[in-house]
Amino acid sequence: MSPRGVTTREIRQIETLAADAFVCRESVRDDGWRLRFNDGVTRRGNSVLAEDSGCDPIDAKLARVEAFYRSRGVLARFQMSEASQPAALPGVLAARGYSHEVGAVLQTARLRDVVAAAGRSDGFVVRHERRASTAWLGGLHDGSGSDPRTATVRAATLGAVPEPATFVRAELQGRIVAVGLAVAAGPWLGAFNMATLPAARRRGAARAVLATIACWGLERGVRDAYLQVHPGNAAAVALYASLGFATHHAYEYWTAPA
Repeated sequence: MSPRGVTTREIRQIETLAADAFVCRESVRDDGWRLRFNDGVTRRGNSVLAEDSGCDPIDAKLARVEAFYRSRGVLARFQMSEASQPAALPGVLAARGYSHEVGAVLQTARLRDVVAAAGRSDGFVVRHERRASTAWLGGLHDGSGSDPRTATVRAATLGAVPEPATFVRAELQGRIVAVGLAVAAGPWLGAFNMATLPAARRRGAARAVLATIACWGLERGVRDAYLQVHPGNAAAVALYASLGFATHHAYEYWTAPA
């Protein structure tokens, strides 16, 4: 459950903003649901965001969803939070044999608190890029350990990020050691693709990237930030907590049976 005071309306707003920032190769609207396909790269990019109940019978919509993903060679998958619509959807998916698994925790913080908690970033040279350069993409790959076979799809996805956005890189002795992406939309700044080279972890590189992202957002009049983290990533959870981030809500994935 989400913390007291968090409304489904706010959850829905943030989930929509996060989906808008992650531009998939295909995104189809179907009666209140957003069907996303990104050549199998990331679960989020290949899942349904059930933003609104719509008008059609749920069984008819599910049949269209399953046909959509089957024709693309993947299983139907839903990204589900407390705001997913209709409210009966989890029970319907369970009855159809869908399995569910941990997705991510979405955390929020005041940008001014992030800047205050980050402190100085001595030793790192932090740079902004308007678009993802080859060097920035290389830092993302090296820091996240992503499959090189997905590099082309990831580059295309990041190349379509809507503005205003900034791609941040932290360098140490001329080498990129950490990267991050910020996308501003309305009252929120989303921080994505945080990655740090293994040899540079716990040395302040990610902290320097997030502090720079927070300053960039404040300069644009944005007050609050959100990011997504896997609850099992203890180091990342601890870092974000030290910068003032706290859990706003969680989401999970429901996947159709094979």
